[in-house]
Amino acid sequence: MMKTIRNLSLSLFAVAALGYAQTATTNTTLASAMGRNDNTINLTSSTNVVAAGTNNQVMTGLYLDREYMTITTNVNPAGTGNVWNVKRTVAGLATTHVSGATVWVGPPGVFDLGPIDRAGACTATNFQYLPVIEVRSGNAMNCDVNGKWSLYGVGAFYVPPTQCTFAPTTLTVTNTYPQIGASNIFVLKGISNAAAGTMTLTCNILVPTNVQALRGALISDITLMLASSATGSGVVPTSVGTSTLGSITFPVAATTETASTVTPVAIGGTVTTVGGSATAFLSAVTTDGSFYTLKHTYSTAVDLSKDLTVLQYTMPILQSAASVSTLYTPGLIVHYRAALAF
Repeated sequence: MMKTIRNLSLSLFAVAALGYAQTATTNTTLASAMGRNDNTINLTSSTNVVAAGTNNQVMTGLYLDREYMTITTNVNPAGTGNVWNVKRTVAGLATTHVSGATVWVGPPGVFDLGPIDRAGACTATNFQYLPVIEVRSGNAMNCDVNGKWSLYGVGAFYVPPTQCTFAPTTLTVTNTYPQIGASNIFVLKGISNAAAGTMTLTCNILVPTNVQALRGALISDITLMLASSATGSGVVPTSVGTSTLGSITFPVAATTETASTVTPVAIGGTVTTVGGSATAFLSAVTTDGSFYTLKHTYSTAVDLSKDLTVLQYTMPILQSAASVSTLYTPGLIVHYRAALAF
């Protein structure tokens, strides 16, 4: 029976492809609360929602709070608006839903009615819609970069300033960890001497992860918060350089060990950075405690499926003038997705 349901779910993907241009499973929210006996739903957005049979479309499925339902018609006779008639108890019992609840939207192939979640190997290109919503468990499953089914959803991990330092190149740097601004935010403060050179920010990162092969956290992006001091002496940096990401793996404790390598092993491939790199980017802050951000994404998967491994993030910040430079950072925000654990 389970195999039959799975095959039906996959076949519906193909049927849905005839009527939908959507490639990522979308979601919206409830614009108003929904009672257990209500047969209408008020959505914040009706993107990808169509009445059953409209323009040869297959019916639209909705999933919220572990309840799966399907769209029948729009309440408005003109077929416009965000209030829809729905068929409930399609799979399981109807329940109440609060205003603002997340609603997953898509054709039937988006929703797996099988008794167990997908697991094991997968090929993302075989699925027109990802993630797949597991109706029974409430999990959203994604075919990840390792070709494995993993739990969909992004987590955030904070790297505090105490995990970071400014390291000098052709100049000297003094590092302190004060509180600044009206918010008393805790930061790393780096002050260079009056010379030209580079202040390289280096941070150690240890994201919570499963250490089993291909089951660890997958990093989505890393965001740096950074500011040039508005009250510090000297000039603002000339520019920011190219960020790098490397890994340091320590040996397993044993009677005989081989020491870890000194130079971090480069990971992540090509780095794409969103954010300014001109002098104005770092000089625009006028109040200490305000920051700009630089967001980095990576061309290859950063899969943390190893034990005893620490990541090292670096960002060089260049100063061409022979003058003092003062920088602040409250640290990093790392976004990651946790792969499915056994």
